[in-house]
Amino acid sequence: HFLYLQVKESNSFPEAFIQSSFFPPPISSTGCQMHFSLYLYGTFNGSLQVAIEENGTADVPLAWERQGQSTDDWEAVALELIGLHHGFYVNVKAVWGQGSNADLAFDNIAIGAACFNTDLNSLLQMPDFDFLSPLPEPSVTEVSLMTWWFNSCGASGPNGPTQAQCDSTYRNKNVSVTVGKEGPLKGVQMWKVPATNQYL
Repeated sequence: HFLYLQVKESNSFPEAFIQSSFFPPPISSTGCQMHFSLYLYGTFNGSLQVAIEENGTADVPLAWERQGQSTDDWEAVALELIGLHHGFYVNVKAVWGQGSNADLAFDNIAIGAACFNTDLNSLLQMPDFDFLSPLPEPSVTEVSLMTWWFNSCGASGPNGPTQAQCDSTYRNKNVSVTVGKEGPLKGVQMWKVPATNQYL
């Protein structure tokens, strides 16, 4: 599946807009990247924009913009996400006007894991995640240093792994997942949180 928009000529400047689900505040201020694939073909008299909307701020800075360039192929785009201190949304907007007749598509939209991974020292100074605020803040001595490492279980491309692949990958490890077999969760690894607590 990919996000597809067919742009047709218009005398005004219509627009299409989509907002991502909510991302927690980044832990890492370095190496935080957003990746996506872009397909743009035809005559596009307009602008494609990707902006970052931080929770609790009025500022929505533009992270990327493309105007009128056309290629009949997928293009990989990588953006550095810098200066983020709060949870955030990714906003994608297309605006077009007279003379436009093009196909636009976005695929493989992802925020790099480096944004949310951290080293052990910074784990002991955990930030207060908004979505966990009802729970009491643990003291440094209460923070568990247990780590669970997840990976793709050897799968690649648009399809997730099988249960057998993950059973083999996580054998003799502290990770146990259930892999969805059908529907929208097919190939998705599901992990049960072992206890009510704060997790990073």
